[in-house]
Amino acid sequence: MLTPHGPPIYSVSVGDGHGDVLGFVDTMAEWQPSRMEAAGTSPADESRWRTFAWNDILFYLSGPLAELRWRRRSRAFLWLAASEMAERCIADENVSDDSDLGRVRRRLCWLHPGDERAAFIRAWLEAEELVARNMSAIEWMARELCDCGELLDDEISDMWAGSNRR
Repeated sequence: MLTPHGPPIYSVSVGDGHGDVLGFVDTMAEWQPSRMEAAGTSPADESRWRTFAWNDILFYLSGPLAELRWRRRSRAFLWLAASEMAERCIADENVSDDSDLGRVRRRLCWLHPGDERAAFIRAWLEAEELVARNMSAIEWMARELCDCGELLDDEISDMWAGSNRR
């Protein structure tokens, strides 16, 4: 499924054994440092890569935010958690580079060196707004996933299109 603002989603699954994580989305990141170096550094390229990095940040934060909403955390709780999550993302050495927060940290260090904490908070709040705006569709898809365990490419696209018409 080609997402409106990002790379294709190959599959979405639940109950896949990732600890206390409720679900897993298989997709490719937009921000690829090796491609960025090969592409050059014109102002247009720089702007495009900055957009890709920011989109990835929003994507990586949306999963944990959707899980917190699924666990019935209020929007106010999530807004207040932004500062604590920023500290965890930026300063916690135990955050794995392969985790959502580790990937966010890497992109923030490239996008906003020296201002990662403030940028994280802006991204957290923007991602929270995206999740809130789409939560009924996210919950609908989650219920479907509970029945089948995994949705692939075209199934996701068809389901998402249908959920947004409801």
